[in-house]
Amino acid sequence: MPHIILKKNSSILLCSFIIIFTLINTSCATSHKNFPKNIGSGITYEYFDFSNLPKPNKKLLRYHLLSIDLTDPTIKIVSQDDMTNQSYNGKTTHKFAKQSNAAVAINGTLFYYPKGKLSIKRGLLGLCIVNGKEYSKPKKSYAALLFVKDPKTNLYKAHIISNQEEPLPNNTEFAIGGFFTIIKDNQIIHRKTPIDSRTACGISNNGNTLHILCVEGEDLVH
Repeated sequence: MPHIILKKNSSILLCSFIIIFTLINTSCATSHKNFPKNIGSGITYEYFDFSNLPKPNKKLLRYHLLSIDLTDPTIKIVSQDDMTNQSYNGKTTHKFAKQSNAAVAINGTLFYYPKGKLSIKRGLLGLCIVNGKEYSKPKKSYAALLFVKDPKTNLYKAHIISNQEEPLPNNTEFAIGGFFTIIKDNQIIHRKTPIDSRTACGISNNGNTLHILCVEGEDLVH
């Protein structure tokens, strides 16, 4: 699983499962949240959860929301770059973040176990581009998060494509594959999703702001 990380005050880690989590109906729940706080230059973090869910919804859902200003010149993209087209040694997000001195770290691109789940070997599923090099071929049914560098400013803009076989913009430096888009042009695309922790990415401000939403819940019994 290639990681892309956000170093303290200087870099950003990308998300693994792109636009895949559909929010539940929380109209009867009590919300607990903190105020957004800066955790680095151009990065804000916010936490909130929903308690007192009515039966049978007895689980406490926890939400972690990051907003990243890609126009901040101190933000850069860092990724594991020792993958191959066949398999590579997997590395936990925690280990990768520690080695990279990251403030934020999230898995990147879908993967499978070519030698079984007990092996450290991983294989990539769907599009993966790191520093302009393609490590894995696109998969038409999956979406992807792209980072395109402006050669004049060396800053990145984020793009989301619903079909990985779409033509990529020029100067696409990073492409992180995921599952499916769930919101496009303010319209919800309804899909069946498992009850599991998931990460979703969104963009705003013409691709200059990246939003990462991580949702925990399947093992959190209220």
